[in-house]
Amino acid sequence: MNYKVSIISFGIFSALAVKLALFSTAMAFRWEHWGASILKTIALLFLVYEVIHECRKNLILEKDKINDIVYERSYYSVVTAVLAGAIITFFMSNELNLGPVVASSVVGLVGAMASKKYEIPIYCGSFVGMSSVVMYGDYQSLLFSAIISGIIFLIAGSVFSGFGGKLGVIAFGGTMAYSIITGKAYVVEPFPTESINSLIALYIIIGAVAAYIIHHRSRLSAVESSAVTGLIGGLLLPMVYGQSGELLAIVLFCGSFIGMSSRDRLNSLSHVILSGAMAAMFFIYTQNIFIGLGGKLGAIAFVSILSINGAIKIYDSQKNKTGEKSMVA
Repeated sequence: MNYKVSIISFGIFSALAVKLALFSTAMAFRWEHWGASILKTIALLFLVYEVIHECRKNLILEKDKINDIVYERSYYSVVTAVLAGAIITFFMSNELNLGPVVASSVVGLVGAMASKKYEIPIYCGSFVGMSSVVMYGDYQSLLFSAIISGIIFLIAGSVFSGFGGKLGVIAFGGTMAYSIITGKAYVVEPFPTESINSLIALYIIIGAVAAYIIHHRSRLSAVESSAVTGLIGGLLLPMVYGQSGELLAIVLFCGSFIGMSSRDRLNSLSHVILSGAMAAMFFIYTQNIFIGLGGKLGAIAFVSILSINGAIKIYDSQKNKTGEKSMVA
């Protein structure tokens, strides 16, 4: 990958992450939830710290390695895989009435079984296909977002490698581009009056932990681990909770993207749980914005992991400084 291209992709990912975090924080202030406002402002600062750290450590210092990366699949085949994932998921979700979670999970599992080489772009495309039918009135509009997402996928390379939710950010970028063009990007709906925030937090954490354990303690890939978790939740939770179960299935699926992270990014279950708790906070305050955009769930997972990693690095840095001072004393 050309280093200049990696800078562009890093900028796209960083901008989308900061944008989602900013809007979510703004919603907390707008609804005068002051405790959440303070916590989300701090989380935003942690996120920015992690982005700067990632830029210094893995973009600037690894410049030569980035330049040596050669993409092993043809550009056309990758974009085609993204397009296929988007179209099939959208069709299954809306025409077959399976819903976005079950449709995306099935496409992810079938894609993984059919072709390990293309399971990742297929799964990425499925997140585009999770977009609301209200956002896309026809398949031509969906194809536009899928093509943009495919291009972002191609230039992403090793940028933010190992972070769960990265595929969602790619899809979020593609659908966001379409929504800006059509003027639907910043529609804000009333804040939900029915509060099931405790269940939202619980099921995001369950999804994150379940997918992480399956991913790292079985032979299933990251895609398969997330898709299995999503499929189980998509089938069972609506049966258990009724209409609220559909939302909780979405929440569980969001958490599963955290579980796709590598051990380099989340090296313990405690870090996974913290990321899940952070994702719940971001999810709650994005329910009424970016309505119907595919990839939003993955973007929430991505932002949450960045925030927690930033917090951990700051904590470790302060701990080391305190240790050095005590040794000198």
